[in-house]
Amino acid sequence: MTESAFDQAIAVSFDGNRAQASTHPKFHNMVGPFGGITVATICHAVQTHPEAQGRLAAVTTNFTSPVRDGDYELELECVRTNSSNQHWVVKGHQGEDTPLTATVLLVAERGQLRANEIPFPSVAAPDEYPVADGAGRPEWSNNYELRFVEGGWERIKEGPQEDTTSTYWLRHADGRPWDYAALVAASDSFFPRSFLRAGRPLPAGTITITTYVSADAHVLESAGADILCSARAQWFGSGLHDQTAQLWTRSGEVLAVSHQLVYSKL
Repeated sequence: MTESAFDQAIAVSFDGNRAQASTHPKFHNMVGPFGGITVATICHAVQTHPEAQGRLAAVTTNFTSPVRDGDYELELECVRTNSSNQHWVVKGHQGEDTPLTATVLLVAERGQLRANEIPFPSVAAPDEYPVADGAGRPEWSNNYELRFVEGGWERIKEGPQEDTTSTYWLRHADGRPWDYAALVAASDSFFPRSFLRAGRPLPAGTITITTYVSADAHVLESAGADILCSARAQWFGSGLHDQTAQLWTRSGEVLAVSHQLVYSKL
C-alpha cells in the first residue's frame, strides 16, 4: 500500500534522543509548513520513541519562528515517568535556530467515566453539506475534505463578523483513518479567527497551541471517516487573539479540545 502524504510528512528517524524530520511540499502553508503537521510530527516522534509509555493526552507547542522548508531536528527528553503518566520536553532545531519548543504528555488508561459537559453542535450529517472549494487555499488544505456548516471561507468576503465561529465536517481526502497524530493536526486546521473578524485575510500565525486529547484508542478507532470541528475566538487585543476549538465524533463524543494564541495584524 502506498504511504499517505500525511505519514510521509510526520516520518522521523532516530539517533538516540534526536529525531530527524523534514517538511513536506504537500503540507506547505502561507509561510513555511502547516503548523498542525509540525505538531503531529512532534507527537509521532514521542509516541514512537523506545521509552514512550501510554497514549497521547496533551501537547503544547510554542513556535518561536517559522520552520523553514527542509530538514529539521527534534531533541526529545523524557523528564519523568510514573504509574499514570509520562512527561516529555521537545526542542526543535534547524541550523542555529530553535523554531519551536514543546511539551508532550502521555497517559495510562484508567477509570471508567466518560462524559461530555459541552453540548454537541446542532448539525446535519456530513453529506448534507457541499465540499468546500479549495481553490486558492494553502497547499496543506488539499489533504482534507471540508464541509462547512458555518463560518466558511466565503463568509470572509461578507465583511467584518461579530461571530467568528467556524464549524465543519473534516475527513482525510485520501481516506486515511484518524489516529493521535492526525487528531492534533486537525486541531490546528482552522484559518485564523481574525480573518472573519476583519472581513479579509491578513498576516497571522500561531504563537502557541495546546491540544488536550480525550479520546482513548477505542473511541478513536470507532470515529469513522468524518469528524466535526468547531472553533471560535473569545477575545482580540494587542495584535493577538485566542482560538478555542473542539473536535467530535459523529456520535457526539469529544475527541479533543484545543486552545491557541495567534498573532495578527488586526
